[in-house]
Amino acid sequence: MNSIIKKHWRYLAMAILISTVASLTAVFVQFEKGKVLDFALARQAPEAFRSGAILLALILLELATYYAYNIFSSKFFLNGVKSLREAFFAAILRRKYPDFQSKAQGEYLAMYTDQIEKMQKQYIENIIWMFEISIKALSVSIGLFILDCRMALITLFLLTTPL
Repeated sequence: MNSIIKKHWRYLAMAILISTVASLTAVFVQFEKGKVLDFALARQAPEAFRSGAILLALILLELATYYAYNIFSSKFFLNGVKSLREAFFAAILRRKYPDFQSKAQGEYLAMYTDQIEKMQKQYIENIIWMFEISIKALSVSIGLFILDCRMALITLFLLTTPL
C-alpha cells in the first residue's frame, strides 16, 4: 500500500493542499457573513456592499477549491485503484505455473473482486477522507479560537465527550 501512496503522492498532496485552502476559505466565509450582517444591522450600506462583494468572492473561491479538491482526490483514488489492480495481476503472473494451476480461474476472479473492493474501501478511500475531516476540524477549531476561546473550549469539550 505504501508503494501506491508513494507512486501517486502528488495527487494526494495537491488534494490535501487544496482541501486546506477550501477549509480555510469556508471559515473565512462564515466570518465575512457575520461582517455583512453587522454592517446591514448598523445600516452602513457601503461597507455592507463591500463586505458582500468580498463574501461573494470567498464563496466562489470556496466552490473552485472544492471542485479542484474533488478532481485531485478522484485522480488519487482512481490511480490508486488502478495500481492496486496492476499489483494484484502482477502477483498472480509471478506465481509458478503449478501454483497457478492449483486454483480455478473463478477463485482468482473472486479474490480479485473481493480483495480489490475491500482495499479500495478500507484503505484508499479512508486516506482521503481522513485528511479531509482532519483539516476541516482543525480549521473550524482555529476559527472558534479566533472568535472566542471560552466558546471554543466548551465546544471542543462537548464534541469530544461522546468519543
